[in-house]
Amino acid sequence: MSSQPLPLILVAVSALAIGAGGGFFAGRATAPGSDAAATARGKESDSPRSGSITSKGENNSSSPGFSDTATAGSSSAAKAITAEQFQALAERISSGGMWGNAAMREMADLQERLKASDLPKLAAEIVAAGQKPGNDTSFYLLMAAFAEKDPIAAWAFAQTLPPGQRRQNALMSVIGNVAAQDPDRALAMANELQDPQARRQAKSTAIMALANKDPRRALELATRGGANPEEGEFSISMIFHQWSRKDPEAAKQAAAQLSGHAGEQARMALVSSMAQSDPKAAWEYANSSGVPTEGSVDLRLQVVNAWAQTDPKAALTAALSIENPRSRTSALTSAVSSWARNDFPAALDYAISTDNSSLRADMLVSLSQSSTGNREKLLEAIYDHMPPGDNFQNAISAVLNSWAREDPASAAAAVLDLPPGRAFASAASQIASQWARSAANKNDVLNWAKSLPPGDGRRQSLNSVFSEWSRADPNAAISALASLQPEERNAATRAIANGWSRQDPEAVIAWASGLTDPDQRRSSMVSAISQMADGNPELAAAQVTRLAEPDREAAMKNLVERWAAKDTSAAATWLRSQPASPARDEAIGALSRKIMNEDPLNALAWAASISNERGRTQQIDALARDWLRQDPQAAREWITSNLPEESRKKILR
Repeated sequence: MSSQPLPLILVAVSALAIGAGGGFFAGRATAPGSDAAATARGKESDSPRSGSITSKGENNSSSPGFSDTATAGSSSAAKAITAEQFQALAERISSGGMWGNAAMREMADLQERLKASDLPKLAAEIVAAGQKPGNDTSFYLLMAAFAEKDPIAAWAFAQTLPPGQRRQNALMSVIGNVAAQDPDRALAMANELQDPQARRQAKSTAIMALANKDPRRALELATRGGANPEEGEFSISMIFHQWSRKDPEAAKQAAAQLSGHAGEQARMALVSSMAQSDPKAAWEYANSSGVPTEGSVDLRLQVVNAWAQTDPKAALTAALSIENPRSRTSALTSAVSSWARNDFPAALDYAISTDNSSLRADMLVSLSQSSTGNREKLLEAIYDHMPPGDNFQNAISAVLNSWAREDPASAAAAVLDLPPGRAFASAASQIASQWARSAANKNDVLNWAKSLPPGDGRRQSLNSVFSEWSRADPNAAISALASLQPEERNAATRAIANGWSRQDPEAVIAWASGLTDPDQRRSSMVSAISQMADGNPELAAAQVTRLAEPDREAAMKNLVERWAAKDTSAAATWLRSQPASPARDEAIGALSRKIMNEDPLNALAWAASISNERGRTQQIDALARDWLRQDPQAAREWITSNLPEESRKKILR
């Protein structure tokens, strides 16, 4: 399958962020009535100021490992980048419109302009401007430049940001800069973070910077003090990937000294790296590691997958020698799938010729999920050599879905030969979506979808057509609704709202306000508000307040869920200003569930502000049950002290 190349500038950001992967933690919302400034800062105590970065506690930006603070704009002041220019670049990055030589030139220019800019002022202006498309990712680059000039000031600034993705990016960029010069100091900074996920990511960033230079020292830091899987072992895989390239024998000896999950991660990394250059040696090493126990990873599967790309017969021979039937089947299907990338006809012939019917079916499923070879021949093999059932349905769906991404018109003809069922519905919907996206004449796709037999396949295909059509020409899509059956028209109307909202949510709101069907109107409004909230939550909030109560309830709940995922503090501040209503109650429920894992007491305080008594009790009881599963002791103490007897008995029984 062909895919558009990633913008080069984003690849560069990813390279800077080694170890900082994984989900970003959500922001913290303060309880109703609390101080707004405290809301913006959160209530973490993981905010070391400049003195906490130095090795002996002194507040000194010229301490070992750090350069003196450069005077902002001291060179090429005319090249300094403004907040508006930075935001324009960030939006181009997020849209995927930059790659290749153009991106390289933009990257080089941005780096020079950041060097010449007043970075503390620029960072503050961007933060003050609020959330904008793309600037969370680009903000990482700015903070990296800030940290290079003055890591102490950059660290202090990062700590003032409200919890969320931007703060996480800022922390990681500073940690990465410090770690390149002084990993021990970077680890000390990371350990000051109270949030476990942030601490884990920051420690990994520091350790990975060291692994390039001294993998033995990096391993020592990663496993210091009996590191647990949530922190130290997070870095071990990458350490051994790098170590095996420089000194594989030393890496093997070090891996042999590790036990448990850490040892398994080390050996997996070693095998993966070795298999690329010497699969036979990797196979011998994997076999020497012993027969895997129940629940552990069979290293031989990694070797077989890599080996099959260069010598499929040797890989299959090795796979057949595996004694465990389940592991042997996994290795064989993996080898055939890998083989198919280079020689699809040979891999398919091997799968078909296999005597074991169960193994043959597994191989065909594997080929259907990973291969882009002769799909007509693969479909024929699936029809002829697989019995009906879930595997058959999954294999057919996988082939046609992949086909639809490359040649939807041909896939549309092929899907007509399928019997009704889950595979038909899934494939038809995918084909309709891909074809409508690429077809100049959307009516051709619509007529094809209308020709399908009644059922899920037809319904899902029609929805896909109207969703895609509305992005290109919403008026034409709306006009085409008249050609549908009434029961199909309702679903297609919602599909138009979903698709059109991605382009112009304000227009969807204006259009939806004229719909007479209350369900269509409400669902269309929610689609528009959701899309608007992703890009401009303040504008979405203004739209929500103009809606009538039946429509506002679902829209406000959806707005708060989307907004809180990006900036919980801002969402909470806005929600606190709203008058009591069923809509506000629903939104409070959404916010309290969002912050429950991070701050149970705050979540419960929000739930207590629900105006409807029954809804308030139900929400508090539900949150208390969640807390009881996360932290039984703390939750039990709170429940005992704060809830009425009837609720206590129901929750604690």
